[in-house]
Amino acid sequence: MKLKFVLYCTILFCTVSSLTRAGTWDTLYTRQTNMDVGGVTFAPDDSFVIVTGVDADSRIAVTKFYRPSDGVLLDEKPFWFGGFSQDGKYALIYENHGKVPMLVDWRNNWQVITTFEWDSLSNTYTISADNQTLVGFNAKGYTLWDAQTGKQRKQAQIFRDTVLSGSGQNSTDKITSLQGSALLGDSRTLCIVVNQYVFSGSLNKELSNKYYGISIDIETGELKAGADNIRAFYAIPGSTDVIVLGKNDVKKIDYNAYFLFNGLQLNKRFQYQLKLGQAFITFYQGGDYFLHNTQGGGTLSIVETSTGKEVCKALGEDGWAVPASISQDMKYIMAGNGYMMMYSVDKLCGTTSVTSDVQKHPTLLPMPTSGLLTIHDINIDETTPISSVKILDNLGNTSQVSTTLIRQGNQSVEFDVSILPNGKYTITFKQLDTVFSYSFILIK
Repeated sequence: MKLKFVLYCTILFCTVSSLTRAGTWDTLYTRQTNMDVGGVTFAPDDSFVIVTGVDADSRIAVTKFYRPSDGVLLDEKPFWFGGFSQDGKYALIYENHGKVPMLVDWRNNWQVITTFEWDSLSNTYTISADNQTLVGFNAKGYTLWDAQTGKQRKQAQIFRDTVLSGSGQNSTDKITSLQGSALLGDSRTLCIVVNQYVFSGSLNKELSNKYYGISIDIETGELKAGADNIRAFYAIPGSTDVIVLGKNDVKKIDYNAYFLFNGLQLNKRFQYQLKLGQAFITFYQGGDYFLHNTQGGGTLSIVETSTGKEVCKALGEDGWAVPASISQDMKYIMAGNGYMMMYSVDKLCGTTSVTSDVQKHPTLLPMPTSGLLTIHDINIDETTPISSVKILDNLGNTSQVSTTLIRQGNQSVEFDVSILPNGKYTITFKQLDTVFSYSFILIK
């Protein structure tokens, strides 16, 4: 059953109510974009969210910027947003009708840093982790540019088609092509999905078809490793590991499992226990976690990359919305499929979870809660008493209402703050000489 929405709209804003599901999948807010959405993402510092696509009226590329807290439109620019660099310092953008991207300083009003030389072959691009190399991909190979000068420095054709027998329309041909790639965090190793099939012209049918993976050095072209039965690679920001879509039973046709691989040697580390379907994997800026979204099955998970642990799992409706992105503080999920929709991780997962590392950054948003506030921190001890609990309101006044400590465990505590009025607060408490401080918004 598909999720049905009733939209209550003014000229600028919409609110959304679910007719079939309340609670977890209710949006915090929904905004009309007037565009065919091609991508959504949070800024590296969560100061804004990006919706990029094609304007519904002019059919020209446009990128819009919204304030995460309330969805206010901050700005819009006439380009297609291609993604942030792995360190969050730069971004790739495409101006209208531009085939090759430009490297820009997004913190400095999207000033163009590098314009790259034209390349007639490449159709997708990525920037290396050290921001020194732009890599463009095509069906038979790749092109390298110097990211400082914009000059091409290498064009590599690594696949060629071969005639196995016969000639003309009666020939039997082996066709080899690049079907996917992931540039690793060492800025040199490229993992490539290879599709190789044999077609008989005389029989007019496909004789064989297989997918496999290889890893190569982009500078020297040296083959580092290979592995069978790989259908997709997903680069992990800043890492030489890579997520692989493969098979847990090589005798079957379907590619039905995700694995964590060592990308340099293409050795399997472990299998992720994730539901498949038409799936989308999106990393937040650091690469420690990723968002796994299955459109067909309506399942959304936040997964710890190194362990495979699902720290959040929400069961939704078929085709709820894609693409999607998770905020860097892991508190909000944004989706776009004609609208820009903001969800609370707290509501999706049924828990309230904040971390002290996030709260050290004042530009990030406080965590919403409906009453139970769970705080995770590696410095919290399960036996040392909690003392000096204080709650300050948005004006800095200390609340006179007592807050109940519900649970104290290893690296976490849980408070009942439901007695407070709705509003923005900061909670502080002590363990021995260590002071903990977290911001939250109470919404009952």
